[in-house]
Amino acid sequence: MSRFIAALVYRKRIGSMARKSILAYCAERANDDGTGIWASKVRIANEVECSKQTVISTLNAFVEEGVMVEVGKRRSPHGYTIEYAINVSAVMQLEDAFEDPFSTGETRGPKLDGSNELTPRGQTAGPQEVKPVDPNRPRTVLKPSYSPKPPEGDDDLFSASGQPTPENGDGAEAKKPDSIEESFEKFWKAYPKKAGKPNALKAWKAAIKHADPDRIISGAERYAEWLSSAAPGEFRPQPKYPQGWLNDHRWTEFEDSANGEPREEDLSRHQHAMLLDGRVPPSMADDNGRPNAAAQYWLKKFGYGRAA
Repeated sequence: MSRFIAALVYRKRIGSMARKSILAYCAERANDDGTGIWASKVRIANEVECSKQTVISTLNAFVEEGVMVEVGKRRSPHGYTIEYAINVSAVMQLEDAFEDPFSTGETRGPKLDGSNELTPRGQTAGPQEVKPVDPNRPRTVLKPSYSPKPPEGDDDLFSASGQPTPENGDGAEAKKPDSIEESFEKFWKAYPKKAGKPNALKAWKAAIKHADPDRIISGAERYAEWLSSAAPGEFRPQPKYPQGWLNDHRWTEFEDSANGEPREEDLSRHQHAMLLDGRVPPSMADDNGRPNAAAQYWLKKFGYGRAA
């Protein structure tokens, strides 16, 4: 697409709306020298919204007038199509569509001979000084107004070289976080039901986007402990499949606060109201509709004894 030739066509009087539309269509598909135009007459007619015969007669007229040139034939799925080129010099000689009050008689835009361009007011745009740019610092870098200095004395955390000293332990290498597979194996070892491992791994990859792996593993350990620590006659459901447990974020039901007990402020307003009435919120029920560990804790705390 040549924006220069397309703009040139729009600035000239072509003779009619159909002629200008067809020539502009060709200009938008031409190279900067006007060559490389090939499109079927049917396609031009469909996109310009005129008849095929209008396209044929208009292109033939452009060739006769010297505005366009037939370059040759190109093969197509339906035979061949004619390749055209726009005679840019001929288009430049056409009458302007409007009078530019700032025009000096020169044609604006890039010159085909590579000479200087003209500004929108007809003035030659001379060369401007270009400052070299450091390839290693192409952008402006904002520096802080001051550089903090490490404290001096016996409590200095850094040695004279500016590096952490091994005496205070900061010089030791940081512990490398476990990979996804390694952290999953820790979860798999802690979880009480070993089934559907491939699907559980997919659920694990999704779960660790929402919570720290150690947090989930800790929840799995407490879940396993809760299942195995039922008092005589106290109900405990069968362990959930690990995939469903992870997808439902069930580890949040077995998280401890700083003092080792769940916090009442962590309950939603709806959960709190239902538990105060002795009812089990749907979000705190297991697959059989029975209260989960968190619900049992709060029901007991609110004075409803052991949930059935």
